[in-house]
Amino acid sequence: MFATVVFQDLLDYEVEQCYGPLTFEACVGPPGPPVYPDPDPITCYPLDLSAIMDLDQGDRLEILALSFYPDNLLMAVSENDNLLYAYPEDWDETSDCLMRAQLPPFLDPVAALDRFNWSKPVAIAELGARSCRTLQFIDDGQNRFIIQPAGDLTSQAFWLDHFLESAAQRKFEFYVQVFRNDYDPIGLWAERQGVLPENLYNVNNIFPCMGLYDDSGQVKDGITDIWRDALP
Repeated sequence: MFATVVFQDLLDYEVEQCYGPLTFEACVGPPGPPVYPDPDPITCYPLDLSAIMDLDQGDRLEILALSFYPDNLLMAVSENDNLLYAYPEDWDETSDCLMRAQLPPFLDPVAALDRFNWSKPVAIAELGARSCRTLQFIDDGQNRFIIQPAGDLTSQAFWLDHFLESAAQRKFEFYVQVFRNDYDPIGLWAERQGVLPENLYNVNNIFPCMGLYDDSGQVKDGITDIWRDALP
């Protein structure tokens, strides 16, 4: 028997807990350099393993299967673009951003498995990282904004390669890529016209551009071959 558990929940990761608040600046001129502390693994990944302990009562859990969408960590892994953009709620999708923030540096989440004290098999039940930017609505308690997190082919390639390599090194039982083909981000019209409420809009816009192939099923440059090369 196995249960799929959200890896980020087990890591108990929060951006501010790890790096402090994202450093935003006005969208004027070239971006300033990121200013974040060196990440500490214990601070960034303090771990909350209560779900595993509950599921494994009576030694009934045979495999720990992880679900993970590493874009949610908001870490700088792209070779090209590691900026998060913020726009006003009524953004027309053409005007410049209000604010932008450099993403903080990478800290390997897989290494935290060494502190799980888990001796039974581990697997990746679903994993996906984006190769494009997407849109989300957020509310800071005073104002509502649209944010556009970073995402490109190099960031998707980084996460895919990193987890496939980790899966091989750690002898994971299996590895499931969440999408075969891409789909495009959902436009703002879907929320603005009431087709999707804000929460469902945000959830569904987590997953665009996560495919191993493009939206027509064709080879995706720099992505498809990473997957093919990892196959037995």
